[in-house]
Amino acid sequence: MMELAKLVGKIQESVTMAFDKKAKDMKASFPETIILAAGEPDFAPPQVVIEATAEAAKTGKTKYTPVKGIVPLLQAIGKHIKTSRGLEYDPVTQIMTTNGGKEGIFLALAAVVNPGDEVLIIKPYWTSYPEMVKLVGGIPYFVDAKDLGKIVGILEHSQIKAIILNSPSNPSGMVISPSELKKLAQVLADKNIWVISDEIYSPIVYGANVHASIAQFPGMQEKTILLDGASKAYAMTGYRLGYALGPKEVIAAMAKFKSQISSCASSISQYAALAALENCTEDVKKMKAAYENRRNGIIVPFAKAAGLEYMEPQGAFYFFFKIPGENPDDLKFCEDLLEQEKLGLVPGMAFGYPGWVRLSFAASPGELAEGLSRLARFLGK
Repeated sequence: MMELAKLVGKIQESVTMAFDKKAKDMKASFPETIILAAGEPDFAPPQVVIEATAEAAKTGKTKYTPVKGIVPLLQAIGKHIKTSRGLEYDPVTQIMTTNGGKEGIFLALAAVVNPGDEVLIIKPYWTSYPEMVKLVGGIPYFVDAKDLGKIVGILEHSQIKAIILNSPSNPSGMVISPSELKKLAQVLADKNIWVISDEIYSPIVYGANVHASIAQFPGMQEKTILLDGASKAYAMTGYRLGYALGPKEVIAAMAKFKSQISSCASSISQYAALAALENCTEDVKKMKAAYENRRNGIIVPFAKAAGLEYMEPQGAFYFFFKIPGENPDDLKFCEDLLEQEKLGLVPGMAFGYPGWVRLSFAASPGELAEGLSRLARFLGK
């Protein structure tokens, strides 16, 4: 066999996708299998989105679009961000659509990171951040979420070129408070450091927690690339429709790369996302309320009854907990749990946190309760 590129050996496969596939393979043989692995809403897209999807296909809106996206959608994204974050972006030069939030993050890194540049990533992190940094030749630089206060010192005495923020966070559900973002913004004010702000879970926050974007603070909008999309808020994961907002030179660079990689986001998905942004505010609130009810009524009571160490889900829809005992093997834990109890979760190693496990509570209350019952049995609780 001829030799593959050396880069192939440096990049890890997505553990979350691998475990989701393993669980689905198990379910194909054992229908009673419960999968709480993938970060995917259990709701169907809102009815208006389904109707817009069909209408786009029926009326011939199936051709290539401009690289950045159709103008009505870009305008709707701008209006949405103005309403939700108070930020102004020019739809023509400062906004673009992407094939899911994942492509947007990669394009942002490609636009601002040179080979050898360091990119600061907060642990636990979404599994793809370090691999994307390596794909563009950058070097991941990690700091634990428990040590957020150290970021100031790190940024003062390092060669960091960019920092990735994810709030609410996957996998921990952590929400970075406005006061913490303000402190970070003050440190970054006089530094040439880009911020890639992954805000895909922005509408899903609980209790007294609030979502804020670092781009809202003085001097930060021109240094921030804001990533969001339709996947989580509108239950449109398979539509692969994300969007990026930022300085026009960065968006132009991202669009240049996109023109050579994927040409444009799906035309049908763009029209569906337009319908979502214009009509589905109440649907988003209902889904968020359902997640919050599951957190308060099922997840937290289970965690306390089981005596687990966990990170409080302040947003998103994940329960991230530590496996009891000394030096637990999270990979073996999840493999044995799937084999013995037919319950699919994701090992913390995927997020830079070995010994921990992620459970998605984007599942029906009944399925969630049964899944937790199996987990308790496996833990001997």
